[in-house]
Amino acid sequence: MKTQPTIMVQLADRLWTEEAVHAACQLARASGAEVTLLSMARVQQIGLLGTPLGDRKFPREEQTNLLSYLQIIAQAGVPCTVKRFQYISIGGAIAEAAEWVDADVVFASLPHRILPLQRRLELANLRRALARQGRKLIDFQCRTPLVARLVIDVASPIG
Repeated sequence: MKTQPTIMVQLADRLWTEEAVHAACQLARASGAEVTLLSMARVQQIGLLGTPLGDRKFPREEQTNLLSYLQIIAQAGVPCTVKRFQYISIGGAIAEAAEWVDADVVFASLPHRILPLQRRLELANLRRALARQGRKLIDFQCRTPLVARLVIDVASPIG
C-alpha cells in the first residue's frame, strides 16, 4: 500500500523539465508527495523492450541535466527517485510509466509535430488514458514563474 502520493516528472527538453521540476517540488511540498524523475529510453525494436540491449547509457548532457534537477529537488527538501522506462511509442508509454510508478500527478510533454492538431489529439488521448487510471496530467507550454502557481491551483489536492 502506498504511503504517500507520487508526482512523476518526465525528463524532456531542459527548459520544460526545469519548469516542471520546480512546479512538482512546490506541489510535493504542499501535499507531502514524493517526486519521481522518469527518463524515457526509446527502443528501436520491440523485441528489445525490457532488456539491457534496449537500454542506452545516459548521454553526458542528460547526466548533467539530471544532476541539475536533483539539486533543485534537494534544495526543495522533497524525497525523490529516478527511474528509466523503455518505450516504442511515447504517448502510450507515458500512461504505462505512470501506472508503473503509481503516480498521482504526471508532468509530461509530447514532442511537437508538424501538424499541431496531431499533438493536441495525442495529448487528449494521453489525458484520457491517465484519467481512466485516476491520474492527472499537467502539460504546460509557457515558460514563466506564473506556471508553477497555476499548477498548484489546478493539481491540488493530490490523492
